[in-house]
Amino acid sequence: MSIFVRMTDSALSGWGPAAGMSNVLVVECDNREQADTIEMAANCRCEMKRVQMMETHPRPRKNVLYSNRHFNDMGGPWHFGYKGDS
Repeated sequence: MSIFVRMTDSALSGWGPAAGMSNVLVVECDNREQADTIEMAANCRCEMKRVQMMETHPRPRKNVLYSNRHFNDMGGPWHFGYKGDS
């Protein structure tokens, strides 16, 4: 069962494709360890706000641009401390 980690990217909100919108990054994780790793990394980044884990993908909302990634698509510091299948 997938776990989703949702966060608002304050650096990318309001410009480019997200002009006048919030830019929300959603990372799909295969297990709790991956989700914990992404949540920890997001909380260490000053541009990421409102970090939360969800059991389902967030529903589309007006004025929100969603960027969807999978845990395996994230690299570098996003995987710091991960001991799983990498």
